[in-house]
Amino acid sequence: MNCRRTGGLYERWRRPDTGEVIQTFTVLTVPANELCRGIHNGGKNPFRMPLIIGRDNEERWLDHSLKTEEVKQLMIPFDTDRMDAYPIGKDFLKKSADDPGIVARVAEVKQRR
Repeated sequence: MNCRRTGGLYERWRRPDTGEVIQTFTVLTVPANELCRGIHNGGKNPFRMPLIIGRDNEERWLDHSLKTEEVKQLMIPFDTDRMDAYPIGKDFLKKSADDPGIVARVAEVKQRR
């Protein structure tokens, strides 16, 4: 399976009142590309997709010295031609994370771009 890397923010901080260490993470989103526009099209923020970091930008994304403008240059929709989408079974939440059936195609219908 070809894994994608999603862009996000991670922070570890200590609550001043209790001293408890809190770890937080958020997935960043960008405007949806043509392929994803039909998948995530509802809610308060329609037509968005996770920020996907291409292999060619992995090291750059993790560079703590990046300036705001450099980060913004990386926050673009992933190339539609490098993606695929297909329906999966509705019971995927009932399966274990290592079950290959989670990503099994239920139909050979590729979304049109």
